[in-house]
Amino acid sequence: MAGVRYGASSLPLSLADFVAKEPEAWGHRLKEWMRSNKLDFLLVLTNTVSAEISRRELAVFSVEAEPWGEFISALEKTDLSLKVSPISAPAKPPCFFRAWSQGNLKRSRKRITPLVDAFLMGRKASATD
Repeated sequence: MAGVRYGASSLPLSLADFVAKEPEAWGHRLKEWMRSNKLDFLLVLTNTVSAEISRRELAVFSVEAEPWGEFISALEKTDLSLKVSPISAPAKPPCFFRAWSQGNLKRSRKRITPLVDAFLMGRKASATD
């Protein structure tokens, strides 16, 4: 997948709270941000703490309907311990969106992007990347 451009954004709130802020417009806003930055897809990572409990989430957003099956499968096979989230894709615009809660809390954005880079460069990522 050479030549694919992506962004990785970190949010200090949950995906549910992010979507709830603008339930009708969040997909459009992500799409516009991606367009202005010439991105093929966007990783959205969250890290929240409540009552001393940390929680991480990961989402993949793309304006392309579904060219990401192999990429999603590779992400789900990493040590991120991903569990599919009930948050669904925005109705408008049509897009690809998949979200997970992340079981491996040690994997921050700085440790997830090397996994993504490895996949995009066509090599298998290791747990130590």
